[in-house]
Amino acid sequence: MRQTLGLCDGWLCVVYEENAWAEPVRVTRYWPVAKMSEADIEYRGLELGGEVFDLGMDGLYRQHRGSCKSPIDLRLKDGGSTKPIKTEREEISPPRTRVATRYLMGRWEKCLARSGWVVA
Repeated sequence: MRQTLGLCDGWLCVVYEENAWAEPVRVTRYWPVAKMSEADIEYRGLELGGEVFDLGMDGLYRQHRGSCKSPIDLRLKDGGSTKPIKTEREEISPPRTRVATRYLMGRWEKCLARSGWVVA
């Protein structure tokens, strides 16, 4: 699971990436914060691609900007009831290996003769 800032269709978004548990697919959701241009984002000191942290309070996120600058708090467009404006699904290909593999709980595993199933 990874949460960063990104742009989607002119919206500043919290981009949430996670691997599906049961199938080898990475799901990326774009949660809108505000309509902004790249110039607005740069002026406000936000970092596209920079990690954001969920504060667990009705759609509130925080981006830390280094040791000398204060963090910036961001709220989703409709708070905790915001719907994603875009969802992408991307296949996760199996690792190249000569042994048996399986996808389980969000990751690929391989079967070794001595250790059994281990993370690939």
